[in-house]
Amino acid sequence: HHPREITATVATAKAIAKGEVYVVFQPHTYSRTKLLLREFINALGQIKNLVIYKTYAARESYDEEGSGKRLSQEVQNSLYADNVYALKTWLKTTVKEGDVVLFLGAGDIYYAAQYIVKR
Repeated sequence: HHPREITATVATAKAIAKGEVYVVFQPHTYSRTKLLLREFINALGQIKNLVIYKTYAARESYDEEGSGKRLSQEVQNSLYADNVYALKTWLKTTVKEGDVVLFLGAGDIYYAAQYIVKR
């Protein structure tokens, strides 16, 4: 869930994947996203198939400047999903057999991934 880790993970997935690589990224906390905004924009901007999921707030109150929605607006060619159903719909209509989907983040994205994989 750090920009350098995202870059390394996506590069590795591209090197071994036979199909397309899709990334679902969930920022972790508004303050951290705001603090690393430029780095996130640079790292995520290199990803062709990207969905940014709502920020995992943890202990924080909503802050537009550090939100996943704001991050998605800054990263060209990214989509934003604020709920698991929107995420599931996009993946179901986009991903094909043989493609790889990476769920990256440190929040409840794990549960979203579990739900989607089961369906």
